[in-house]
Amino acid sequence: MRREPIFFSTKRTLRCWLVAGAGAWLILACALPAPGIDRAIDRAIDKEKEKALSFDTVYRNPGKPLERDSINPIFARKYKGTLLDLTSKYAVIDSWRGKSFIPRSEVTRIKRTSDAKALELFEKYRKRARTHEDWVKLEKFAKDKGLGPERRACIRQLLAKDSSNREHHLFLGEAQDGEGWLRESDVANKLERGYKLVEGKLEKKPEVKKKKKSDFWKRPTSKKIRAVNHLKQALEKKSAHSLWMLVCRSGLLTLPTSKPYERPGLRSSQDLIDMIDGRGNYQWRLNTFLAEYGIPIDWGVINVNKAKSFLQRHKGAIHHETKYYHILSTCDEETTEELGRKMDIVTKQIYQDLFKFAEKIPYKYILRFYRDAGEYHKNGGPRMAGAHYVPGSKELVGYRRTEREAEGRDPFYSLYHEGWHQYFDFYIPNSPRWFDEGFAEVISPLVIKGSRAKMNTFNVGRSNVLKLYLRRGRIIPLNQLIRLNHQQFYRPDVVGLAYAQSWSFVHFLINFKHPKPTIQRKVRAFYKDYFWELHKGTDPVEACDIVFKDVQFNTLEKAWLETIRRQR
Repeated sequence: MRREPIFFSTKRTLRCWLVAGAGAWLILACALPAPGIDRAIDRAIDKEKEKALSFDTVYRNPGKPLERDSINPIFARKYKGTLLDLTSKYAVIDSWRGKSFIPRSEVTRIKRTSDAKALELFEKYRKRARTHEDWVKLEKFAKDKGLGPERRACIRQLLAKDSSNREHHLFLGEAQDGEGWLRESDVANKLERGYKLVEGKLEKKPEVKKKKKSDFWKRPTSKKIRAVNHLKQALEKKSAHSLWMLVCRSGLLTLPTSKPYERPGLRSSQDLIDMIDGRGNYQWRLNTFLAEYGIPIDWGVINVNKAKSFLQRHKGAIHHETKYYHILSTCDEETTEELGRKMDIVTKQIYQDLFKFAEKIPYKYILRFYRDAGEYHKNGGPRMAGAHYVPGSKELVGYRRTEREAEGRDPFYSLYHEGWHQYFDFYIPNSPRWFDEGFAEVISPLVIKGSRAKMNTFNVGRSNVLKLYLRRGRIIPLNQLIRLNHQQFYRPDVVGLAYAQSWSFVHFLINFKHPKPTIQRKVRAFYKDYFWELHKGTDPVEACDIVFKDVQFNTLEKAWLETIRRQR
């Protein structure tokens, strides 16, 4: 009789080997890292987070903008939060705004996160409900399945049969008013006017003295812009600075708490945090605000999709990817590659060298480049401009200048100017015009030789304009120049002079010389100190008062004007 090898002698032995092998693999798995498993766990956690942060959405198309949103009607177009109720008159949704009562005539679409099958079953059995017991069972079903509006519909049916149930009235958001009950919308209006709910009754809040606003922007900060998880800081620490960075870096150009035509700043971000925090459940409400506007925006993914879309719209177009840019061009390949090479050199050796940022821009920018002025203007380019930057979409746009248009300068000089705005906007979204335009004008005359870029801070054109105004005695006083807001800076009778003076003053600060080294260092440090005040979120005018507080403006202005007269 032939004997089988011991390994195969019995099924029991086979099982022992398998168990032993599995045990060995288990020990090994515990001893060694399992990146695949870790990634799977991370993905599962991310899915749970997405599920936890999924919101109902009500899309609205009002006949006219709401009074509060008249400047930017987008704030009244979409609501993300928890859908509380659906009646013939209103859709009620709870979000960062608090409770919003949206007329059903203005609701265009409702996107819900509730179980679709549960909704289908509810509708099926609601048609059959007749007795009190039927509505009680249906209300329990809606409660178990998390169907808020449907549960409220059941409770209204129960109240129609027995209006004395206090718990049902309170669940519907009503408040006691003598013998009767105020509707939820009326209660919401009362709460907005300073009342509070106490055991189902409305009471007037005692007047409390408003807290004096702290100088939150004057906290000392390290002069290094480090990479920070701004989303975490805004949610957990209620950081106005992080919310400001999140909002601006996502391309949102206004906030509900901003002044008309004003870009978000630290104050408007702090006001938004205070508004949301005052309504309770801060983290959830801030998440609903961020979800409405897709904040934070992943520009890396969006810009890749923009490149694909550009190639589809423009036949024969080129997508040239460099270290820092997606160049989307309708020009020839040679010009496009030259542009990409030069923009990378300028970004690395000029933009990044002016201020040493520890935090780097984490995505590649879009640069749309057209073959001529006609095509550039056809695609949104402003008249009389060679290039422009779009803060909302973070795009740099320009066109190939002819030798005649370039007037002996680098044909891409306008893109070097506007590229500074694109780069600088990541770090200081509300930089005052004199500071931002002054640096852009200092940068644009740069010289590129081979693989090196050299700053040539002297701008002949701006210098000649300024000398002309100086001879006519029409110079803007320095203490006024540094306080000009956006509208004042771009007034037709001011803008040409404002550009020239901005360039000149920044050029003066960078190149200031004095026999005493201490004075020279102090004056040259002004623009750096001013930058850090702006990055902290200090109001631009207040930043001037802080940085130049020990400066005799007459003396500083005299020294600056004297350098203009000596320029050649």
